[in-house]
Amino acid sequence: MQGSTIKRLIRHSVIVFAMTLPTLAFAENKPFSVAYNESWPPFSFRNENNEMAGILVDIVKEVFETKLKEPVEFYGYPWKRVQHNVEIGVHDALVTTATEARLAYSNSSSEVVYTLEEKAFINRHSKHKKALSALTLSNISELENYNVCDMIGNGWANNFYGKYGIEIKRFKDINLCFRNIAFERYDIAIHASAAGLALLKKEQLTDKVEMLPFVFDEVPFPLLVSKKSKHPDILPKFDQAIRVFKQQGGIQKIVDRYTR
Repeated sequence: MQGSTIKRLIRHSVIVFAMTLPTLAFAENKPFSVAYNESWPPFSFRNENNEMAGILVDIVKEVFETKLKEPVEFYGYPWKRVQHNVEIGVHDALVTTATEARLAYSNSSSEVVYTLEEKAFINRHSKHKKALSALTLSNISELENYNVCDMIGNGWANNFYGKYGIEIKRFKDINLCFRNIAFERYDIAIHASAAGLALLKKEQLTDKVEMLPFVFDEVPFPLLVSKKSKHPDILPKFDQAIRVFKQQGGIQKIVDRYTR
């Protein structure tokens, strides 16, 4: 009797183990997933089909699919949830600055996915064009002589202008700032170049507002892979693949999709 019970228990254990094998295999073979800010155009946003798109999304997508030949999935959330989901391992990675806090729960790629360049935007026919075009970090204090605008909630702008003691007007969104420059109510805004160019294209302001060439700041965005990811070996492969992708001009082609 006791032997029969033991046999039944063994048989049951084997059946349960066999049933879990597909689940275990699925977990191991689950595609690499990247989480993004769902409302940060042109870098990452939901398109008309409710799918994630944008410069950061397209770069990772093309590197994985055309270079690594690996499946990849994209998810969009509010920014705080993006970071939380990668920290706890719900998703494998995000693309952003490698701060000390983020490196506590992730490993960074050696290669940068994309570098945000902060450049100045002014009215094409500004009476101050010569002086504004001569602005660099060495004479940035001269900005206090002009009407400068940006958007509420831009952390980079708060830090940058605060560092140099420059007063600025903050609008509820950057569109209002750029429109005020277009109609010469304000003189200048320093903003992420791709975001500014995409906005000018969307709002049909390219004939009124132009971007100046000087780079006031650069913000590198590597791929940050969660320390709880099931794909711990992806970073060396990704670094090699995106290096080739850059050499082939792939990054600029993607940026041009959204800015030209």
